[in-house]
Amino acid sequence: MDSTDKPDPAEQDDGTAETASSLEFNFVPDWAKQPPPAQVDFFVSKGRKERDIPDEGRDRRRPGHGRPAPARGGPRPDNNRRDDRRSAHPTRPPEPRREVPQRRPEPVERVPVQVRFMPEQKRLAAVAREIQVSKKSYPLVDLATLFLSRPETCEVRLELDREFRAQLHQCKFCRLVARDPALIATHIVKDHLADCFDQEAVLSDPPSGQFTCVAKCGLSGEILAPPNHHSYNDKILEIHQARYPDMPMESYRNRIQIVHDAAVIEQWKEASRKQTLYRRKPDGGEPGTPITLAEAEAVMLKEIVPTAIQQTRHAILPAVTAQAIRDPGLRLAVQEAWRKENRFPLTLLLALRGALHHRHLHFFKAGKGIEFVSSVIPTPLDPEQTVEPIRQVLNHLREHPGCTRKDLVAALLPDIAADAPEVRNVLTPLAWLVERGHIIEFFNGTLSTPVKRQPAPGKPPAGPVKG
Repeated sequence: MDSTDKPDPAEQDDGTAETASSLEFNFVPDWAKQPPPAQVDFFVSKGRKERDIPDEGRDRRRPGHGRPAPARGGPRPDNNRRDDRRSAHPTRPPEPRREVPQRRPEPVERVPVQVRFMPEQKRLAAVAREIQVSKKSYPLVDLATLFLSRPETCEVRLELDREFRAQLHQCKFCRLVARDPALIATHIVKDHLADCFDQEAVLSDPPSGQFTCVAKCGLSGEILAPPNHHSYNDKILEIHQARYPDMPMESYRNRIQIVHDAAVIEQWKEASRKQTLYRRKPDGGEPGTPITLAEAEAVMLKEIVPTAIQQTRHAILPAVTAQAIRDPGLRLAVQEAWRKENRFPLTLLLALRGALHHRHLHFFKAGKGIEFVSSVIPTPLDPEQTVEPIRQVLNHLREHPGCTRKDLVAALLPDIAADAPEVRNVLTPLAWLVERGHIIEFFNGTLSTPVKRQPAPGKPPAGPVKG
């Protein structure tokens, strides 16, 4: 098949209905779609000369004259006078600079796991439907890159090697994986509590007792509780796990401030009246009784977590969920595979080819070996065996590959209005030729005709080649 010259992405298919596809077939990179950033004028940049600095920011004093000039008639400063310390110790060497040793991160254990990327099924079905309806041909590698550019349209498949005797533990709610079941159990209790319990805000009596001070978070400024109240340690643990999980607990406790302000204590008492209770979601029965957060987490650990963790050797999870993997070894494997896939989407390309082939789509190569996917099979047609209108279209496309419908009409019917009946007589057989595969219409609106490849010397002639 002849290669295209200059594709015109602005051309549209006449009469083709628009489909609400979840992926836009726009192969322009994301950085080209964004507007240019606002111009920022740096005051002094590396390698910039003084004459390039604006007048309002230029230091008009000469270099080396940072001190103010002495008054006229006064004594001039003695530049030859040495510092007392330098004169007292003229041969004392400078003290060596103490370097603070940096703590090196602990090496991450590598996990023998294979990471592959696949298209998400709903988005894949929308793309396949768009290809079926439009009858256009799309480059397969660009489709794979389009999926990879949006993590919500991809899935990740993790499979442990056979020699590695271990299991993956997967959350049944969001399909997050880890090698340690304790990580998944903690994840289910903290992140999926709302899937099993309904929250209910109630007002209670203010705390009773004598409180002379109250603790306050030194990082966020949130009021915790008085040190002599029973909720003090629970509140510290809650704030630490929710906002500062990477900070050691001892370091966080050192940031806590003690406030002796009566107004702040009254503010804490009023806020303590608002309590959040949790009620078990009904599973075909009556809703449960309201309980506290600690009691709800205990129910999660005892009744829900054992049935919400699945053991497997290979797991499939959304790419967005894979980005939140907490297992260090699995996270490192996914990050390395993601960087490798962004250089060339090999695993996603193979998965996409198999999935589209399963949906009865066809593949062919054109141009410089670029693989395309289409809903029709390219079938060469001899122009001499057709009627005159079709013969004119085929001959023009063979002589001018890569032209659009607009270029074709302008060449065959010059000086004819776009709504003239003669234009319809050209476009009607063109749509039939595209549907039959005698003309290939690419994703950007360019047209071309399939050709037969010449067999190699000494080999029998093959049938029609798809492209």
